[in-house]
Amino acid sequence: MDEKSSSEPPQPLKQELQFELERVEETVEEIEDLRGDLEEGTPDLRDQAAAAKFMGDVYMGIENVLKRVLKFQCEKRPSGERWHVELFEQCWAPADSSLPVLFQGRWIERTDSFRRFRHVTHHGYALDLEWNRLREGLREARPVFDHFRDRVDQFLA
Repeated sequence: MDEKSSSEPPQPLKQELQFELERVEETVEEIEDLRGDLEEGTPDLRDQAAAAKFMGDVYMGIENVLKRVLKFQCEKRPSGERWHVELFEQCWAPADSSLPVLFQGRWIERTDSFRRFRHVTHHGYALDLEWNRLREGLREARPVFDHFRDRVDQFLA
């Protein structure tokens, strides 16, 4: 087996990552539909809660991809209170060159806002959502996901 084929991700990993990316794509499409419905004014609490759930799901899907990449690379998954942050950091500032750099430049901050938002939706109440912050996140869903998908596709190529 030549060196390139030994470092190429195996088919099962490619299938798992493609499944996750497809689910996030579907979620982003739902966000775009919801965004179209909510263009004017402030939506009611139920629509805001739905939007928040979709936003959290986008990052959950990104995180699922990161966990699978770490497993494939035989890297230990972070644990403890900050494991979400450490997992994210491992794929924008990898200490080990075997990990792909999936986030660079401005995409680090843009994607990290989704991680922070996931934390808020997971640990907080929908009653406390801030519509202006949520609306901005809804606008960012497509570009953030498209960039992430492109980086993952490069890793899989």
